[in-house]
Amino acid sequence: MEHFSSFQALLLSSFTCILIVIFICFKWISFDYKNRKNIPPSPRKLPIIGNLHQLGSNPNRSLQILSQKYGQIMLLHLGSIPTLVASSAEAAKEILKTHDLSFCSRPSLTVPNILLYGSKSVLFAPYGEYWRQLKSLVVLKLLSNTRVKSYEKVREDETTLMIQMLGESCGTIVDMGVLFSSLTNNIISRIALGRKVDGPRYNNLVSAWMEAFSVFDVGSYIPWLSWVDRVIGSVGRAKKVAREFDEFLDEIIEEHVNKNEEEAAKSNEEEDFVDILLGLQKDDTSGFALGRDSLKALVMEAFVAGTETTQTTLVWTMSELIKNPRVMNKLQLEAREIAMGKDMISEEDLERMPYLKAVLKESLRLHTPAPLLVPRITIQDVKLMGYDVAGGTHVIINAWAIGRDPALWEESNEFRPERFLNNSINYQGLQFEWLPFGGGRRSCPGVQFSVPVIELALANIVYKFDMMLPYGMKNEDLDMKEAFGLTINMKSALLVTEAFAAGTETTQTSLVWTMSELIRNPRVMKKLRKEITQIAQGRSMISEEDLEKMSYLKAVIKESLRLHTPFSLLLPRELMQDVKLMGYDIAAGTQVIINAWAIGRDPTLWEKSNEFSPERFLNNSINYQGLQFKWLPFGGGRRSCPGIQFSVPVLELALANIVYKFDMALPNGIKNEDLDMTEEFGITIHRKSPLLVSVNPQF
Repeated sequence: MEHFSSFQALLLSSFTCILIVIFICFKWISFDYKNRKNIPPSPRKLPIIGNLHQLGSNPNRSLQILSQKYGQIMLLHLGSIPTLVASSAEAAKEILKTHDLSFCSRPSLTVPNILLYGSKSVLFAPYGEYWRQLKSLVVLKLLSNTRVKSYEKVREDETTLMIQMLGESCGTIVDMGVLFSSLTNNIISRIALGRKVDGPRYNNLVSAWMEAFSVFDVGSYIPWLSWVDRVIGSVGRAKKVAREFDEFLDEIIEEHVNKNEEEAAKSNEEEDFVDILLGLQKDDTSGFALGRDSLKALVMEAFVAGTETTQTTLVWTMSELIKNPRVMNKLQLEAREIAMGKDMISEEDLERMPYLKAVLKESLRLHTPAPLLVPRITIQDVKLMGYDVAGGTHVIINAWAIGRDPALWEESNEFRPERFLNNSINYQGLQFEWLPFGGGRRSCPGVQFSVPVIELALANIVYKFDMMLPYGMKNEDLDMKEAFGLTINMKSALLVTEAFAAGTETTQTSLVWTMSELIRNPRVMKKLRKEITQIAQGRSMISEEDLEKMSYLKAVIKESLRLHTPFSLLLPRELMQDVKLMGYDIAAGTQVIINAWAIGRDPTLWEKSNEFSPERFLNNSINYQGLQFKWLPFGGGRRSCPGIQFSVPVLELALANIVYKFDMALPNGIKNEDLDMTEEFGITIHRKSPLLVSVNPQF
């Protein structure tokens, strides 16, 4: 017995020695790896949670502050996930252009996997043959220039109905967020689903989907604590919402399948997305088998993400216009000159409204819909700006910070659409100081879908109405606080008072922020109105065709997206392989967050980065393609937002018409400069308080 006990003791001590040797070897290898690799600077992390505690309620702002200490590229650990954060245009360019292929995939996140059919959507699908085929389908079949143009009547019809609703609200307080949400929902549902969908069931379903999507899931960042998500119910709620949304989409699909040829022939509508995708399912020559789950993922993404980003941008842009009366007045002047007394500004008019376009671009600069873009993950080790980035590292581009970088933008926190006049900045994502829709392979393909909606709505609202904040609030007192979520929304609703009416969450957030900036900056509002009025030439409405001539409108929206990036931290990415990033080694599996919000406000990129100055987007090449990495409201690279071309037209059109039709002011004597611009973090960064304005018709 004693001999046996001695043997046990010997065995135990030997086993302990082996463990100690293994531990020492592991530590030595780890230490040697870190010393051989030039890893990006990192703030001190805590056990288990890493740097999660440093994100705060507004991650785009928190990451911008951290970047000022640790540099334009830093490595955080969100739980156990290594996450590279890029907060400069230079770093964004390296990620979205120079090393785009290395950074083109998406991390696997629990909730998006549940809500988007295993991440089968364009935004969240991992890089590979499936994603390439899917994006090709979206770009060529759903969001081609010809297809987007074919929906012009839908956009103009719904914009006209919105203007009529505003006209019927004479003397009342209007929640612009609700108004823009209804507009974008109606447009996108008609285009994507073939009919308008509303009512308590649908509205509750969308709200539940967005709430589920915006919830932080512990398991994605601390895998061994994934049970926490089940205990607190976040996974269960996501599955419930996914199941209910799936039933809703099945109903829509069955309606289309059972629609007979006679009904289809009688319809005056263009083929909707479901029609097109069902047709592709039957096409054996396409070389791509589109499954039912993939079809539903595409429709859901277009519907939910498109509505959110467009509505967000409309709200932010209108907020900027109200907060900046100069911009509002200028935009209204442009809209009225273009309209020439017509009832409505048409899409055709929008091409002649450069100030409207500048307003939208300036709004997107300040209020980037996805301030951190959509996260990426490296698929291989890469050397980035002298740093080693390992494959599997998650990547975040802070487009919000880039859009407010004072080194890139003069008076970067001011709403000055003039900065986007007479420059080459566009929505192609090739100017990395302005990335409202991302850049590179994963840039948002839907930008040309959304921009006409925004421009047409804005043009007709400013053309038809004057708006002011209620309760005697001054324009400068408009609350511009952000709420972080799927996009950056205004934390408070944008409420306006419509004193007199004349005439009849990607976009609503941007519109509210842009209108807030316009009200807060009367100079910008006046300049934008002048541009719109000149383009409108007395017509009743600004058309999408006019938008291309409204350079200042585009600058306003870009500036708004810079300051109020809807997705402040973009969507997280995950490295597929070890990569060298700006001299740092980033390991495969690292989650990546891009603080687009911080990039948009980076004083080294944007002069006076916290000021709303659309002029910074004039005469430059910044566009929505996600290739200018100091401006990333919609991300960049392969994983940039595919719906950017859908939302920007919505934003520009709405903003152009609003500025053209109406004068807006803060109610109850509130000064423009006192407009509260506090943000609230959520699915998007929203205004913390409503944007309330008084609206007066221009004619």
